[in-house]
Amino acid sequence: NDPALYGALIQVEASEESPLAMFNGLSFELLYKKISDETGMFRISFIMPERFRRFELGIITIMLGQIIVEIYTNGSFLVDFGFPHQDDYGKSFGLEFYIFTGKGGVYFGAFKGDAAKSVPQIVNGAFTPVLLLGIGLRVGLGRSFDLGIVKAGVALELFGIFEGVLAFFKPDEESVRQNPEVKEAVYYRVRAKAGIMGCLFLSVDLKIITLNVTAEIMVW
Repeated sequence: NDPALYGALIQVEASEESPLAMFNGLSFELLYKKISDETGMFRISFIMPERFRRFELGIITIMLGQIIVEIYTNGSFLVDFGFPHQDDYGKSFGLEFYIFTGKGGVYFGAFKGDAAKSVPQIVNGAFTPVLLLGIGLRVGLGRSFDLGIVKAGVALELFGIFEGVLAFFKPDEESVRQNPEVKEAVYYRVRAKAGIMGCLFLSVDLKIITLNVTAEIMVW
């Protein structure tokens, strides 16, 4: 969408018989977005192939999630390691140890100028810098396994999500001249949620037909 948006997305969905089988599930996105006439954003999103997302080390299992990096031409940035946006832990990082299980992710960003996010719209100055932090965790008891054709798991977990914005307002010179009472100020916003959930899932993939069963209960 010239000149506002340029992007390339590579995804691999391959069968076991395909020469690309080892790359099945790979997702790589490179994106450029025009924020304003002065500022642009470069964004990279990467998900490992399924074969390399899960490592079985005896009673320890490590699961890799999605990585997102945003870099702005004015020096702003954001890094996201599997944060559960909209309570979705499907792309989060995970760890299982015996019957203990956990998933989670984090993001952090620093913005300035017209790249600033999650702050009120103003006309008499600017928020700079704007700091963003998000942490999402899900920990509890459970276990899952992946046998290729059959995937299953059960878990009882506590979860919590925290997101915060901290920004520093600086008025422009014209606003100060018109109203000397206009001062620098601090803006902040915090959103948090905590609860408990139970989950049971079973997936059977027979190529010709696939069966998925999930039961979940959540209180927050």
